[in-house]
Amino acid sequence: MSIKPYGTADENIAHYTCYRTPNPIHIDGNANKPAWQHAPRSPRFVDMVTGRPAFFDTRAAALWDDENFYVAFWAEEPFVEAQLTERDSLVFFESDLEVFIDGGDTYYEFEINARGTVYEVFYIWRDAYTRGGKFDVPEFDVHSPQVHSFAGDHPHDVKTFWRGAHPRGTRWAFLNWDFPGLRTAVQIEGTLNDNTDIDKGWLVELAFPWAGMPWLANGRSLPPKDGDTWRMFFGRFQKLEIKGQEVQPHPGWAWNPHSIADTHLPECFTYIHFSDSEPPTPLGVGGIRANLYLTGGNTIGPMPPRTGGRIIGPANAAWAAPDKLMTTAATTAKARTDSFRANIAIPPKKNEKELSLSWQEQRKALCVGATNAMKEGSLRPRRGRFVSQLHL
Repeated sequence: MSIKPYGTADENIAHYTCYRTPNPIHIDGNANKPAWQHAPRSPRFVDMVTGRPAFFDTRAAALWDDENFYVAFWAEEPFVEAQLTERDSLVFFESDLEVFIDGGDTYYEFEINARGTVYEVFYIWRDAYTRGGKFDVPEFDVHSPQVHSFAGDHPHDVKTFWRGAHPRGTRWAFLNWDFPGLRTAVQIEGTLNDNTDIDKGWLVELAFPWAGMPWLANGRSLPPKDGDTWRMFFGRFQKLEIKGQEVQPHPGWAWNPHSIADTHLPECFTYIHFSDSEPPTPLGVGGIRANLYLTGGNTIGPMPPRTGGRIIGPANAAWAAPDKLMTTAATTAKARTDSFRANIAIPPKKNEKELSLSWQEQRKALCVGATNAMKEGSLRPRRGRFVSQLHL
């Protein structure tokens, strides 16, 4: 079925490699446990419409094994608040963190607040729900009082009052659907609902069993195979007050922009590429473990271990991101297989010769030099930016 493009351009959509975790993750809300130390984190979330950095820092990461898809969130918030406690309360009217999983003709919405209150809905596009079709089963009874027609979040005008603004029209929203085997946990880094002190924020861990995703698989293997791609949304809505007035609508932040104030756009969801490999292990260097990532545009990933790089002089100078390194989501797949060319460019000392190093030696020198340069404050990327995880 051909659908007119809607929302942000594809080059604005992020790509993420989801690595396999070697061991099951115990879900207790501690997103700082060793299991998450090596998983690449998203960039800081951005405004869903403008793409500008969000007020508070929010990041997400994902891992998987044969049983579950795991998600972790790190949410900065100086005054962590949450009042709603009843399951399926409209937690997005407070502050929440969200995950959507696209299934082609279906998608699933998950939200959670800082109290751990869960809100979830399963959606089926109405053009895919036909009498006697595959979705016409007791699990998805459209005559249930907990099923509604939904037209999306985008404000409606005369033309879109009934069908919404999305070219595909409306969806059936099943409020009575619960994800089988879902596990969730929250940890507060501070004190909940106590604004007499400054909080660091809150952490979330989630486990979505693959066994609960047959209606979302859309012909894909469960669990995924190496190289499979899914589309998922990772977002946050934040209740803010300025001068005693609640900001309306609540700011919406996401991994990548949608260009429209609507979370319900599967064509704008982040690309999640599943890898059978374990997360890259930080390199041990002189008692310092440094795991460096370069982001450019909407990409993030470990420095690729490719041949063909070179280092000129000491590796403590500015990083010059080469043009062929991925700078937009559209070139990510190509960049994964391209040779990697790294240039640490400062004038070599007198009589110092250009070095030709293996990629292992290059990465070690990059880690040592970049670590020192970041400590000294002299690291200045020319394009993109460094995201570092240093363990001293």
